[in-house]
Amino acid sequence: DGVRPAQTYLDIEKLIADIEQALLASQEWSRDGLLGVNDPAAFNRLLIPLIGKWPVCAVQLASDEGRAMLLLRTTEGWANRITDVPKLGQQQRWLQWKDANTRLGDEWKKEDWDPRQRPWYTGAMVVPELQAVWMAPHILHVNEAAVISASVRWYDVRGHQWVISFSIDLISLSRLV
Repeated sequence: DGVRPAQTYLDIEKLIADIEQALLASQEWSRDGLLGVNDPAAFNRLLIPLIGKWPVCAVQLASDEGRAMLLLRTTEGWANRITDVPKLGQQQRWLQWKDANTRLGDEWKKEDWDPRQRPWYTGAMVVPELQAVWMAPHILHVNEAAVISASVRWYDVRGHQWVISFSIDLISLSRLV
């Protein structure tokens, strides 16, 4: 039918606009101190309701210092990975959550992973500050999912660069279309 492709295009166009707007809102929350890498519970309370309605499988916030917070959608609920390359090296803290408020687990894992080397981060470094950029499809390191990611970067008051990225699972996106 000739109506569905046009509607699908509008649905995707709206999803893109919504995600870019949410990226900029998240950046403002970070700049205002509401969203950061030190408080996973606050991170989750802000972002889970925001991204829960979209096929976003991961949100990552990282600084040019190598500090990062990941929010990952899992089959059991959600997970956070807290990374601090300068202080912890390859040690990362993983928290499992049923929902935005109910923690299920806490464990430490060793992994050679630096957020500053990931496509969603490096792609944001080559565009102007506060401009959303979409990366070509790539594999999300944490769960091997094929994704596209939208990222935005900015400077904080101390002069450090930050990037926030939303990754969209391509299988979920294909179901949408």
